[in-house]
Amino acid sequence: MRTIPTSQLLISKTVRLAGRAERRGTTKRFEHVLLWVLVAGLALEESLPRLGPVSVSFTLFAVVGLYVFFWRSRSLLKVIGMPLPLSFVLLALLGLISELGRYDPMFHYVRRIAFMALGMVVVASLVRNRSAIQAGLSAFLFVAAIQAAIVGLSSGPRLYAAEASDYFSATSARIAALKDVPIEGNLNRIGFIIGMGGVLGFVVAGTLQKHKLRIGVRVLGAVCFLGVAFLASRSAILTTFGAAATLVILRRKRRAKSALVATLLIGLLWLAVPGVTRARFSFGEVSVRGREDGRTQVYRRTVANIPEVLPFGVGEARYWNEWALDVLQHRLGTHSAPLQFIVTWGLPGIVALLVVVAGVVGSLPKVRLDDPLRLGMWAIAAGVLLRWLASHTVYDKEFSVLLGIMVGAQALVWPRSREGHLLRANEHSGLKWRPKSGVAARAGRG
Repeated sequence: MRTIPTSQLLISKTVRLAGRAERRGTTKRFEHVLLWVLVAGLALEESLPRLGPVSVSFTLFAVVGLYVFFWRSRSLLKVIGMPLPLSFVLLALLGLISELGRYDPMFHYVRRIAFMALGMVVVASLVRNRSAIQAGLSAFLFVAAIQAAIVGLSSGPRLYAAEASDYFSATSARIAALKDVPIEGNLNRIGFIIGMGGVLGFVVAGTLQKHKLRIGVRVLGAVCFLGVAFLASRSAILTTFGAAATLVILRRKRRAKSALVATLLIGLLWLAVPGVTRARFSFGEVSVRGREDGRTQVYRRTVANIPEVLPFGVGEARYWNEWALDVLQHRLGTHSAPLQFIVTWGLPGIVALLVVVAGVVGSLPKVRLDDPLRLGMWAIAAGVLLRWLASHTVYDKEFSVLLGIMVGAQALVWPRSREGHLLRANEHSGLKWRPKSGVAARAGRG
């Protein structure tokens, strides 16, 4: 009889116990519904009436947070200690200290960043296995597809009929075409949600077994891409392109084929979109009245005054009362999170923001070409970071959902300590631990 070495028996037992531990971390179907509710509330935040001083979406996050506190306390404790939530806590504390040292303190950023971090922790505590990740991404896709369909049907004919030769005429035509769209909110933010939904649609399609279902989900993703084009949001289109390019680059075995298909689709889409969308892709243009677009004005003013504000910034109150005004007295953010934090809180602010970026990068799982969900986490990170480059906010609720899924996956689904131990076990024993077989497969399906 062949004798099995004791070390190999111990490693085999470790693998089985890890699979059982993952199986115990199941997510109830009810919690999948909660994820869908949070994402739906996010999309309808501006359209639904407010409940006193707070929005319906905020109330939903608060109610789900109470559920997590009482019924998912163990997951909550694991998630709170992850690097990304702690980095946002550091950012909020730095902002609080910076504002307390000014004669006119303003705590809007601090409060919103704190609430965003709490929402991220709530979502992460519900993402306890692969089925929960898939539920969260599917919810984001379907909500984005509905928004894209509404935008396309209500504004498409007007956009195609409009004529625009430069940025300013295109912007005017865009406003006229989208004014009756039954979706309230910032157009760039809506475009980001729709664009990320399209990218995540191709991630979700990769997890499905039925061919017809995969095709249907990819069609929904394509609808989202068209919706972003109809919104004519420069930042949303570039963010969507960056997130999709991340998926293409990571698919090493099929990179050439994926790049060719993506290039053809982008070319066809660029030809099919309204001329208004193409005309808006210009920066720094000057109108016939000698006025630059608002974003260029803020960029120029911010860059020219960086030496003055670099040490400690000007604070929130002074920025919004003085720096944010354009020539028409409209209050504008810098449209870039790094610039916003430099102006507001100076060098300490940008350092804290870099810590947050490091937390996002540190939450990424190891790339596995046979696991679309892991690739999806990389697409989320790329989309969020690109969005921060083109937006002065880092605290919107869509970031709570997307980054919450990433943090939950890191803390509860693919913890680094267990993953590394299993990989070392495979190397030393010759055992092949596959997540699609045995106990771990049942756990992975939720």
